[in-house]
Amino acid sequence: MSLNQTVYEDTIGKFVWDPEAKVMFHTYNDDSQFATDEEFKEHLIKFGEKILEYKPVGIIEDYKTMKFVAGVELLEWIGKELKPKLVQAGVKRYAKLVSEDYISQLMAEQVVEEARQKNPGAIPDGTFLTLEEALEWAKKV
Repeated sequence: MSLNQTVYEDTIGKFVWDPEAKVMFHTYNDDSQFATDEEFKEHLIKFGEKILEYKPVGIIEDYKTMKFVAGVELLEWIGKELKPKLVQAGVKRYAKLVSEDYISQLMAEQVVEEARQKNPGAIPDGTFLTLEEALEWAKKV
């Protein structure tokens, strides 16, 4: 994966586009832990805009780098507002890159479960420990 094609970056994280694989990679900065729910929501609104612009077949969300803990209202918003944009853009797969750390895995599962409840017929998701595994899976159509 070519990780040098950053299409957006702010204090919370960045979105990296891989044109060959047609995959968008979303990673977080250490400062994400200090974000408010509203700031994090604004970051995710930008993510939705970039997804609609680039129309990736797969997304890799790097929960290994996420230090932010989302509140219930934000999780509900993600399921109701953000995940439908992924479907609209034609995303086929959503890969979660996690560490063996329980909190990281739990956060990833919470986001996906909230999206599933709000959006039956949600995008298939997978959980991976390495970027290589996530990329191989995410770029399959």
